[in-house]
Amino acid sequence: MSLSKYSNCKKRTIESEHRVFQERWELAYFCCDSRGKITCLICSHSISVTKEHNLRRHCETHSHKYDQYQDKSRENKVQDLKTALGKQQSVFKSSKGDGEASVRVSYALAELIAKNCKCYSDSEFQCFMKTAEIVCPEKVQNFRNLSLLQNTIAERVDIACNLKEQLLVKAESFLAYSIAVMKVHMSVARHKYLFSSAPLLGIVFLRNTTAGEDIFEEVYCLLERFNLPLSKLVCVATDEAPSMTGKRNVFIARLLAKQKKVSPETKLHHIHCIIHQEVLCLKTGQLEYVLRCVKKVVNFICSQGLNQHQFSGLLKDVGSEFEGFPYHAEVCRLSCFNVLKQFWLLHEEIKLFLEVKDESVGQLCDDNWLQDLAFMVDMKGYLNYLNLKLQGKYQVVISMYDYIKAFKLKLNLWEGHGNLIHFPTCQDFRKSHSASDFSLYTFNVNELIKEFESRFEDFKTFEKDLSLFSDPFSFDFQKTDSNVQMELIDIQCDTV
Repeated sequence: MSLSKYSNCKKRTIESEHRVFQERWELAYFCCDSRGKITCLICSHSISVTKEHNLRRHCETHSHKYDQYQDKSRENKVQDLKTALGKQQSVFKSSKGDGEASVRVSYALAELIAKNCKCYSDSEFQCFMKTAEIVCPEKVQNFRNLSLLQNTIAERVDIACNLKEQLLVKAESFLAYSIAVMKVHMSVARHKYLFSSAPLLGIVFLRNTTAGEDIFEEVYCLLERFNLPLSKLVCVATDEAPSMTGKRNVFIARLLAKQKKVSPETKLHHIHCIIHQEVLCLKTGQLEYVLRCVKKVVNFICSQGLNQHQFSGLLKDVGSEFEGFPYHAEVCRLSCFNVLKQFWLLHEEIKLFLEVKDESVGQLCDDNWLQDLAFMVDMKGYLNYLNLKLQGKYQVVISMYDYIKAFKLKLNLWEGHGNLIHFPTCQDFRKSHSASDFSLYTFNVNELIKEFESRFEDFKTFEKDLSLFSDPFSFDFQKTDSNVQMELIDIQCDTV
Protein backbone atom coordinates (compact mmCIF):
# COMPACT_ATOMS: atom_id res chain seq x y z
CA MET A 1 0.00 0.00 0.00
CA SER A 2 2.74 2.41 0.91
CA LEU A 3 4.74 1.54 -2.21
CA SER A 4 1.87 2.38 -4.53
CA LYS A 5 1.37 5.64 -2.65
CA TYR A 6 4.92 6.76 -3.23
CA SER A 7 5.02 5.46 -6.82
CA ASN A 8 2.17 7.82 -7.79
CA CYS A 9 4.04 10.90 -6.50
CA LYS A 10 5.82 13.03 -9.10
CA LYS A 11 9.56 13.21 -8.86
CA ARG A 12 10.79 16.57 -7.59
CA THR A 13 12.86 18.56 -10.13
CA ILE A 14 15.25 21.48 -9.73
CA GLU A 15 12.99 23.76 -11.79
CA SER A 16 10.02 23.07 -9.53
CA GLU A 17 11.97 24.29 -6.46
CA HIS A 18 12.37 27.83 -7.96
CA ARG A 19 15.71 28.46 -6.29
CA VAL A 20 16.98 32.05 -6.51
CA PHE A 21 20.55 33.32 -6.22
CA GLN A 22 21.08 35.44 -3.10
CA GLU A 23 23.23 38.54 -3.22
CA ARG A 24 25.13 37.69 -0.03
CA TRP A 25 26.55 34.58 -1.71
CA GLU A 26 28.50 36.81 -4.10
CA LEU A 27 30.73 38.15 -1.33
CA ALA A 28 30.74 35.00 0.77
CA TYR A 29 31.60 32.43 -1.94
CA PHE A 30 33.14 34.48 -4.83
CA CYS A 31 30.34 33.67 -7.32
CA CYS A 32 27.72 35.58 -9.32
CA ASP A 33 24.59 35.06 -11.37
CA SER A 34 25.69 35.28 -15.00
CA ARG A 35 22.85 34.94 -17.55
CA GLY A 36 20.86 32.64 -15.30
CA LYS A 37 23.81 30.44 -14.30
CA ILE A 38 25.84 30.49 -11.07
CA THR A 39 29.45 31.11 -12.12
CA CYS A 40 32.55 30.98 -9.95
CA LEU A 41 34.47 34.25 -10.28
CA ILE A 42 37.78 32.51 -9.58
CA CYS A 43 37.80 29.58 -12.00
CA SER A 44 34.70 30.44 -14.18
CA HIS A 45 33.18 27.05 -13.30
CA SER A 46 29.37 26.81 -13.55
CA ILE A 47 27.54 25.39 -10.55
CA SER A 48 24.52 23.45 -11.75
CA VAL A 49 22.30 23.41 -8.62
CA THR A 50 21.61 26.66 -6.77
CA LYS A 51 22.21 25.46 -3.23
CA GLU A 52 24.32 27.20 -0.61
CA HIS A 53 25.94 23.88 0.31
CA ASN A 54 27.21 23.42 -3.26
CA LEU A 55 28.57 26.98 -3.34
CA ARG A 56 30.32 26.58 0.00
CA ARG A 57 31.89 23.26 -0.99
CA HIS A 58 33.18 24.69 -4.28
CA CYS A 59 34.54 27.83 -2.59
CA GLU A 60 36.51 25.70 -0.09
CA THR A 61 38.69 24.45 -2.96
CA HIS A 62 40.02 28.04 -3.31
CA SER A 63 39.92 29.00 0.36
CA HIS A 64 43.68 28.63 0.93
CA LYS A 65 44.30 31.46 -1.54
CA TYR A 66 41.34 33.80 -1.04
CA ASP A 67 40.60 33.62 2.68
CA GLN A 68 43.12 36.41 3.19
CA TYR A 69 40.67 38.91 1.68
CA GLN A 70 38.33 40.35 4.29
CA ASP A 71 35.88 43.25 4.52
CA LYS A 72 36.75 46.05 2.06
CA SER A 73 39.57 44.17 0.35
CA ARG A 74 37.19 41.24 -0.27
CA GLU A 75 34.63 43.53 -1.89
CA ASN A 76 37.30 45.04 -4.15
CA LYS A 77 38.53 41.59 -5.16
CA VAL A 78 35.01 40.43 -6.02
CA GLN A 79 34.49 43.53 -8.14
CA ASP A 80 37.80 42.97 -9.98
CA LEU A 81 36.90 39.36 -10.70
CA LYS A 82 33.46 40.37 -11.99
CA THR A 83 35.03 42.95 -14.31
CA ALA A 84 37.47 40.34 -15.66
CA LEU A 85 34.62 37.87 -16.28
CA GLY A 86 32.62 40.54 -18.12
CA LYS A 87 35.55 41.33 -20.41
CA GLN A 88 36.06 37.65 -21.13
CA GLN A 89 32.40 37.21 -22.12
CA SER A 90 32.38 40.40 -24.21
CA VAL A 91 35.13 39.00 -26.45
CA PHE A 92 32.81 36.31 -27.77
CA LYS A 93 29.90 38.76 -28.05
CA SER A 94 31.92 41.30 -30.07
CA SER A 95 33.29 38.63 -32.38
CA LYS A 96 29.74 37.49 -33.11
CA GLY A 97 28.70 41.08 -33.84
CA ASP A 98 31.67 41.62 -36.17
CA GLY A 99 30.76 38.46 -38.08
CA GLU A 100 27.16 39.60 -38.59
CA ALA A 101 28.32 43.04 -39.72
CA SER A 102 30.70 41.45 -42.25
CA VAL A 103 27.88 39.41 -43.77
CA ARG A 104 25.59 42.46 -43.98
CA VAL A 105 28.33 44.49 -45.72
CA SER A 106 28.88 41.66 -48.20
CA TYR A 107 25.21 41.57 -49.16
CA ALA A 108 24.98 45.38 -49.35
CA LEU A 109 27.96 45.65 -51.71
CA ALA A 110 26.66 42.79 -53.83
CA GLU A 111 23.35 44.66 -54.16
CA LEU A 112 25.14 47.83 -55.30
CA ILE A 113 27.20 45.92 -57.86
CA ALA A 114 24.09 44.20 -59.23
CA LYS A 115 21.99 47.38 -59.38
CA ASN A 116 24.70 49.30 -61.21
CA CYS A 117 25.47 46.37 -63.55
CA LYS A 118 29.19 46.67 -62.89
CA CYS A 119 31.90 44.05 -63.32
CA TYR A 120 33.75 42.91 -60.22
CA SER A 121 37.06 41.09 -59.76
CA ASP A 122 39.23 39.99 -56.84
CA SER A 123 41.78 42.68 -57.69
CA GLU A 124 39.29 45.34 -56.64
CA PHE A 125 39.05 43.68 -53.24
CA GLN A 126 42.84 43.87 -52.93
CA CYS A 127 42.68 47.62 -53.65
CA PHE A 128 40.00 47.88 -50.99
CA MET A 129 42.29 46.16 -48.46
CA LYS A 130 45.27 48.35 -49.32
CA THR A 131 43.13 51.45 -48.76
CA ALA A 132 42.05 50.15 -45.35
CA GLU A 133 45.67 49.50 -44.32
CA ILE A 134 46.56 53.14 -44.98
CA VAL A 135 43.42 54.94 -43.85
CA CYS A 136 42.45 52.90 -40.77
CA PRO A 137 45.14 50.29 -39.95
CA GLU A 138 43.47 49.48 -36.62
CA LYS A 139 40.40 48.17 -38.51
CA VAL A 140 42.23 46.04 -41.08
CA GLN A 141 41.15 42.77 -39.47
CA ASN A 142 37.48 43.77 -39.78
CA PHE A 143 37.97 44.38 -43.50
CA ARG A 144 39.75 41.05 -43.91
CA ASN A 145 36.68 39.31 -42.48
CA LEU A 146 34.50 40.65 -45.32
CA SER A 147 33.32 38.05 -47.84
CA LEU A 148 34.01 39.97 -51.04
CA LEU A 149 35.61 37.37 -53.30
CA GLN A 150 34.31 37.20 -56.84
CA ASN A 151 32.56 33.85 -56.38
CA THR A 152 30.89 35.07 -53.18
CA ILE A 153 29.52 38.19 -54.86
CA ALA A 154 28.23 36.07 -57.75
CA GLU A 155 26.34 33.85 -55.30
CA ARG A 156 24.79 36.89 -53.63
CA VAL A 157 23.50 38.17 -56.99
CA ASP A 158 22.10 34.73 -57.85
CA ILE A 159 20.04 34.90 -54.66
CA ALA A 160 18.51 38.16 -55.89
CA CYS A 161 17.59 36.49 -59.18
CA ASN A 162 15.94 33.69 -57.22
CA LEU A 163 13.79 36.24 -55.37
CA LYS A 164 12.59 37.55 -58.73
CA GLU A 165 11.67 34.01 -59.77
CA GLN A 166 9.70 33.58 -56.54
CA LEU A 167 7.77 36.77 -57.29
CA LEU A 168 6.90 35.40 -60.72
CA VAL A 169 5.47 32.26 -59.14
CA LYS A 170 3.46 34.21 -56.56
CA ALA A 171 2.08 36.59 -59.20
CA GLU A 172 0.18 33.73 -60.81
CA SER A 173 -2.00 33.35 -57.69
CA PHE A 174 -2.81 37.06 -57.27
CA LEU A 175 -6.53 37.85 -57.16
CA ALA A 176 -5.75 41.58 -57.33
CA TYR A 177 -2.72 43.82 -57.03
CA SER A 178 -1.75 47.50 -56.91
CA ILE A 179 1.36 49.41 -57.96
CA ALA A 180 3.13 52.61 -56.95
CA VAL A 181 4.92 54.59 -59.66
CA MET A 182 7.22 57.52 -58.98
CA LYS A 183 9.44 59.54 -61.28
CA VAL A 184 12.73 60.75 -59.80
CA HIS A 185 15.32 63.03 -61.37
CA MET A 186 18.93 62.14 -60.61
CA SER A 187 20.99 65.28 -61.28
CA VAL A 188 24.32 63.46 -61.05
CA ALA A 189 23.54 60.93 -63.77
CA ARG A 190 21.34 63.34 -65.77
CA HIS A 191 18.68 60.65 -66.16
CA LYS A 192 15.05 60.21 -65.24
CA TYR A 193 14.41 57.13 -63.14
CA LEU A 194 11.09 55.35 -62.91
CA PHE A 195 10.33 53.38 -59.79
CA SER A 196 7.55 50.81 -59.75
CA SER A 197 6.87 48.70 -56.71
CA ALA A 198 4.64 45.70 -55.95
CA PRO A 199 6.55 45.08 -53.69
CA LEU A 200 9.52 45.69 -56.00
CA LEU A 201 9.21 45.11 -59.70
CA GLY A 202 12.10 47.14 -61.00
CA ILE A 203 13.87 50.40 -61.69
CA VAL A 204 13.58 51.65 -65.25
CA PHE A 205 15.94 54.17 -66.86
CA LEU A 206 14.32 56.74 -69.14
CA ARG A 207 17.32 58.20 -70.95
CA ASN A 208 15.53 60.37 -73.53
CA THR A 209 12.02 61.78 -73.13
CA THR A 210 9.98 61.27 -69.97
CA ALA A 211 6.48 61.91 -71.27
CA GLY A 212 3.44 60.05 -70.01
CA GLU A 213 3.53 57.78 -73.06
CA ASP A 214 7.12 56.73 -72.28
CA ILE A 215 6.28 55.98 -68.65
CA PHE A 216 3.20 53.96 -69.63
CA GLU A 217 5.16 51.84 -72.13
CA GLU A 218 7.84 51.01 -69.56
CA VAL A 219 5.34 50.15 -66.81
CA TYR A 220 3.22 48.05 -69.16
CA CYS A 221 6.27 46.10 -70.31
CA LEU A 222 7.27 45.56 -66.69
CA LEU A 223 3.82 44.19 -65.81
CA GLU A 224 3.91 41.84 -68.81
CA ARG A 225 7.37 40.63 -67.80
CA PHE A 226 5.97 39.51 -64.44
CA ASN A 227 2.74 38.12 -65.93
CA LEU A 228 0.56 40.70 -64.15
CA PRO A 229 -2.59 41.32 -66.25
CA LEU A 230 -4.30 44.70 -66.21
CA SER A 231 -7.59 42.95 -65.40
CA LYS A 232 -6.30 42.38 -61.84
CA LEU A 233 -4.90 45.89 -61.34
CA VAL A 234 -7.16 47.69 -58.85
CA CYS A 235 -5.13 50.71 -57.65
CA VAL A 236 -2.27 52.94 -58.81
CA ALA A 237 -0.44 55.40 -56.58
CA THR A 238 1.65 58.17 -58.18
CA ASP A 239 3.20 61.51 -57.39
CA GLU A 240 1.87 64.71 -59.00
CA ALA A 241 4.40 65.03 -61.80
CA PRO A 242 2.83 66.59 -64.92
CA SER A 243 3.53 63.46 -66.94
CA MET A 244 1.74 61.30 -64.36
CA THR A 245 -1.65 62.95 -63.85
CA GLY A 246 -4.08 64.79 -66.10
CA LYS A 247 -6.67 64.01 -68.76
CA ARG A 248 -4.70 63.65 -71.99
CA ASN A 249 -1.47 61.93 -73.02
CA VAL A 250 -0.31 61.24 -69.47
CA PHE A 251 0.51 58.00 -67.68
CA ILE A 252 -2.77 57.60 -65.79
CA ALA A 253 -4.93 58.47 -68.81
CA ARG A 254 -3.10 55.91 -70.98
CA LEU A 255 -3.33 53.27 -68.26
CA LEU A 256 -7.08 53.82 -67.76
CA ALA A 257 -7.71 53.66 -71.49
CA LYS A 258 -5.69 50.46 -71.83
CA GLN A 259 -7.45 48.75 -68.94
CA LYS A 260 -10.89 49.79 -70.19
CA LYS A 261 -10.03 48.19 -73.50
CA VAL A 262 -8.67 44.96 -71.95
CA SER A 263 -11.05 44.57 -68.99
CA PRO A 264 -14.02 47.01 -69.01
CA GLU A 265 -15.56 45.52 -65.85
CA THR A 266 -12.49 46.22 -63.65
CA LYS A 267 -12.59 49.45 -61.64
CA LEU A 268 -9.19 51.11 -61.27
CA HIS A 269 -8.57 53.56 -58.41
CA HIS A 270 -5.93 56.24 -58.75
CA ILE A 271 -4.52 58.01 -55.68
CA HIS A 272 -1.67 60.44 -55.16
CA CYS A 273 1.12 59.74 -52.71
CA ILE A 274 -0.30 60.81 -49.32
CA ILE A 275 3.00 62.10 -47.93
CA HIS A 276 3.70 64.04 -51.13
CA GLN A 277 0.22 65.58 -50.99
CA GLU A 278 0.74 66.62 -47.38
CA VAL A 279 4.08 68.24 -48.25
CA LEU A 280 2.47 70.21 -51.10
CA CYS A 281 -0.07 71.58 -48.62
CA LEU A 282 2.79 73.07 -46.63
CA LYS A 283 3.92 75.18 -49.57
CA THR A 284 0.77 77.26 -49.52
CA GLY A 285 -0.03 80.19 -47.26
CA GLN A 286 0.69 83.88 -46.87
CA LEU A 287 3.56 83.43 -44.40
CA GLU A 288 6.23 82.03 -46.71
CA TYR A 289 8.02 85.39 -46.58
CA VAL A 290 8.84 84.57 -42.95
CA LEU A 291 10.63 81.39 -43.99
CA ARG A 292 12.55 83.22 -46.74
CA CYS A 293 13.85 85.75 -44.23
CA VAL A 294 14.81 83.00 -41.76
CA LYS A 295 16.72 81.08 -44.45
CA LYS A 296 18.54 84.24 -45.48
CA VAL A 297 19.76 84.86 -41.92
CA VAL A 298 20.66 81.21 -41.34
CA ASN A 299 22.64 81.07 -44.58
CA PHE A 300 24.50 84.24 -43.62
CA ILE A 301 25.57 82.65 -40.34
CA CYS A 302 26.21 79.07 -41.47
CA SER A 303 27.62 79.55 -44.98
CA GLN A 304 30.76 81.32 -43.76
CA GLY A 305 33.11 79.57 -41.38
CA LEU A 306 34.09 82.76 -39.54
CA ASN A 307 30.46 83.81 -38.93
CA GLN A 308 29.55 80.33 -37.76
CA HIS A 309 32.52 80.24 -35.36
CA GLN A 310 31.77 83.69 -33.96
CA PHE A 311 28.07 82.93 -33.53
CA SER A 312 28.88 79.70 -31.67
CA GLY A 313 31.19 81.71 -29.41
CA LEU A 314 28.41 84.21 -28.73
CA LEU A 315 26.00 81.43 -27.76
CA LYS A 316 28.60 79.99 -25.43
CA ASP A 317 29.23 83.38 -23.80
CA VAL A 318 25.53 83.97 -23.07
CA GLY A 319 25.12 80.43 -21.69
CA SER A 320 22.80 79.14 -24.42
CA GLU A 321 21.93 75.46 -24.62
CA PHE A 322 22.53 75.54 -28.40
CA GLU A 323 25.86 75.55 -30.19
CA GLY A 324 24.73 76.67 -33.62
CA PHE A 325 22.07 76.30 -36.33
CA PRO A 326 20.84 73.26 -38.25
CA TYR A 327 20.76 73.67 -42.04
CA HIS A 328 17.45 73.89 -43.87
CA ALA A 329 17.16 71.85 -47.05
CA GLU A 330 14.14 71.68 -49.34
CA VAL A 331 14.65 67.93 -49.87
CA CYS A 332 14.65 67.35 -46.10
CA ARG A 333 11.05 68.18 -45.29
CA LEU A 334 11.43 67.85 -41.54
CA SER A 335 14.31 70.32 -41.22
CA CYS A 336 12.06 73.38 -41.70
CA PHE A 337 10.41 73.10 -38.28
CA ASN A 338 13.76 72.48 -36.54
CA VAL A 339 15.23 75.64 -38.10
CA LEU A 340 12.18 77.78 -37.29
CA LYS A 341 11.96 76.53 -33.71
CA GLN A 342 15.63 77.17 -33.01
CA PHE A 343 15.47 80.55 -34.76
CA TRP A 344 12.61 81.57 -32.46
CA LEU A 345 14.46 80.47 -29.33
CA LEU A 346 17.60 82.37 -30.40
CA HIS A 347 16.09 85.43 -32.07
CA GLU A 348 17.46 87.78 -29.40
CA GLU A 349 20.99 86.36 -29.79
CA ILE A 350 20.65 86.53 -33.58
CA LYS A 351 19.61 90.17 -33.37
CA LEU A 352 22.68 90.96 -31.23
CA PHE A 353 24.98 89.10 -33.63
CA LEU A 354 23.62 90.90 -36.72
CA GLU A 355 24.03 94.26 -35.01
CA VAL A 356 27.69 93.45 -34.30
CA LYS A 357 28.12 92.50 -37.97
CA ASP A 358 26.40 95.74 -39.14
CA GLU A 359 23.69 93.73 -40.88
CA SER A 360 20.04 94.70 -41.18
CA VAL A 361 17.84 93.60 -38.26
CA GLY A 362 14.61 95.17 -39.50
CA GLN A 363 12.45 92.05 -39.28
CA LEU A 364 13.76 91.07 -35.85
CA CYS A 365 12.63 94.47 -34.52
CA ASP A 366 9.21 94.22 -36.17
CA ASP A 367 6.58 92.88 -33.76
CA ASN A 368 4.27 91.88 -36.61
CA TRP A 369 7.01 89.78 -38.21
CA LEU A 370 7.83 88.12 -34.87
CA GLN A 371 4.13 87.39 -34.38
CA ASP A 372 4.01 85.73 -37.81
CA LEU A 373 7.12 83.74 -36.89
CA ALA A 374 5.55 82.52 -33.62
CA PHE A 375 2.41 81.35 -35.43
CA MET A 376 4.45 79.66 -38.15
CA VAL A 377 6.56 77.78 -35.59
CA ASP A 378 3.47 76.26 -33.97
CA MET A 379 1.76 75.44 -37.26
CA LYS A 380 4.89 73.90 -38.78
CA GLY A 381 5.27 71.87 -35.60
CA TYR A 382 1.85 70.27 -36.04
CA LEU A 383 2.49 69.64 -39.74
CA ASN A 384 5.88 68.16 -38.91
CA TYR A 385 4.24 65.78 -36.41
CA LEU A 386 1.67 64.75 -39.03
CA ASN A 387 4.44 64.04 -41.55
CA LEU A 388 6.26 61.81 -39.06
CA LYS A 389 3.09 59.82 -38.37
CA LEU A 390 2.60 59.21 -42.10
CA GLN A 391 6.10 57.79 -42.50
CA GLY A 392 7.52 54.41 -41.53
CA LYS A 393 7.11 50.79 -42.52
CA TYR A 394 3.89 48.76 -42.51
CA GLN A 395 1.64 51.81 -42.82
CA VAL A 396 -1.92 51.00 -43.89
CA VAL A 397 -3.76 53.45 -46.13
CA ILE A 398 -6.74 53.41 -43.74
CA SER A 399 -4.59 54.61 -40.83
CA MET A 400 -2.85 57.23 -42.97
CA TYR A 401 -6.15 58.63 -44.17
CA ASP A 402 -7.38 58.67 -40.55
CA TYR A 403 -4.37 60.86 -39.65
CA ILE A 404 -5.32 63.27 -42.46
CA LYS A 405 -8.98 63.43 -41.39
CA ALA A 406 -7.97 64.02 -37.78
CA PHE A 407 -5.71 66.89 -38.80
CA LYS A 408 -8.48 68.50 -40.86
CA LEU A 409 -10.74 68.38 -37.81
CA LYS A 410 -7.99 70.02 -35.76
CA LEU A 411 -7.77 72.80 -38.35
CA ASN A 412 -11.52 73.35 -38.06
CA LEU A 413 -11.12 73.52 -34.28
CA TRP A 414 -8.33 76.10 -34.50
CA GLU A 415 -10.28 78.17 -37.01
CA GLY A 416 -13.26 78.66 -34.70
CA HIS A 417 -11.56 78.36 -31.32
CA GLY A 418 -10.26 81.90 -30.97
CA ASN A 419 -7.71 81.34 -28.16
CA LEU A 420 -4.10 80.15 -28.12
CA ILE A 421 -4.39 77.14 -25.84
CA HIS A 422 -2.99 74.83 -28.55
CA PHE A 423 -0.23 77.24 -29.68
CA PRO A 424 2.51 77.42 -27.01
CA THR A 425 4.89 79.65 -29.02
CA CYS A 426 2.11 82.18 -29.61
CA GLN A 427 1.36 82.13 -25.89
CA ASP A 428 5.01 83.00 -25.16
CA PHE A 429 4.80 85.91 -27.58
CA ARG A 430 1.53 87.11 -26.02
CA LYS A 431 3.19 87.35 -22.57
CA SER A 432 5.49 90.14 -23.78
CA HIS A 433 3.07 91.63 -26.35
CA SER A 434 -0.34 91.76 -24.70
CA ALA A 435 -1.81 93.83 -27.54
CA SER A 436 -1.08 91.19 -30.22
CA ASP A 437 -4.07 89.96 -32.22
CA PHE A 438 -3.89 86.33 -33.37
CA SER A 439 -7.41 86.28 -34.79
CA LEU A 440 -5.82 87.51 -38.03
CA TYR A 441 -4.55 83.98 -38.72
CA THR A 442 -8.03 82.57 -39.14
CA PHE A 443 -7.62 83.28 -42.84
CA ASN A 444 -4.37 81.27 -42.98
CA VAL A 445 -5.98 78.31 -41.22
CA ASN A 446 -8.94 78.49 -43.59
CA GLU A 447 -6.62 78.46 -46.62
CA LEU A 448 -4.86 75.38 -45.23
CA ILE A 449 -8.24 73.67 -44.77
CA LYS A 450 -9.15 74.35 -48.40
CA GLU A 451 -5.78 73.03 -49.54
CA PHE A 452 -6.20 69.76 -47.62
CA GLU A 453 -9.75 69.38 -48.96
CA SER A 454 -8.63 69.80 -52.58
CA ARG A 455 -5.45 67.71 -52.28
CA PHE A 456 -7.20 64.70 -50.73
CA GLU A 457 -10.42 64.96 -52.69
CA ASP A 458 -9.66 61.74 -54.58
CA PHE A 459 -9.97 59.74 -51.34
CA LYS A 460 -13.61 60.72 -50.99
CA THR A 461 -14.50 58.66 -54.07
CA PHE A 462 -13.69 55.41 -52.29
CA GLU A 463 -14.03 56.45 -48.65
CA LYS A 464 -16.93 54.00 -48.39
CA ASP A 465 -14.62 51.14 -49.40
CA LEU A 466 -12.12 52.18 -46.73
CA SER A 467 -14.81 52.26 -44.04
CA LEU A 468 -15.65 48.64 -44.86
CA PHE A 469 -12.22 47.59 -43.59
CA SER A 470 -11.90 50.14 -40.78
CA ASP A 471 -15.32 49.41 -39.24
CA PRO A 472 -16.86 46.23 -40.72
CA PHE A 473 -19.16 45.65 -37.71
CA SER A 474 -21.34 48.71 -38.40
CA PHE A 475 -21.11 48.70 -42.20
CA ASP A 476 -24.36 48.07 -44.09
CA PHE A 477 -23.78 44.70 -45.79
CA GLN A 478 -26.45 45.45 -48.40
CA LYS A 479 -24.23 48.24 -49.81
CA THR A 480 -21.20 46.01 -50.36
CA ASP A 481 -20.27 43.87 -53.33
CA SER A 482 -21.95 40.51 -53.49
CA ASN A 483 -18.68 38.60 -53.16
CA VAL A 484 -18.14 39.85 -49.58
CA GLN A 485 -21.73 40.11 -48.29
CA MET A 486 -21.90 36.59 -46.81
CA GLU A 487 -18.57 36.91 -45.00
CA LEU A 488 -19.50 40.36 -43.68
CA ILE A 489 -22.76 39.01 -42.23
CA ASP A 490 -20.85 36.23 -40.45
CA ILE A 491 -18.44 38.79 -38.94
CA GLN A 492 -21.21 41.10 -37.72
CA CYS A 493 -23.19 38.26 -36.15
CA ASP A 494 -20.20 36.65 -34.42
CA THR A 495 -20.47 37.56 -30.72
CA VAL A 496 -17.36 35.68 -29.58
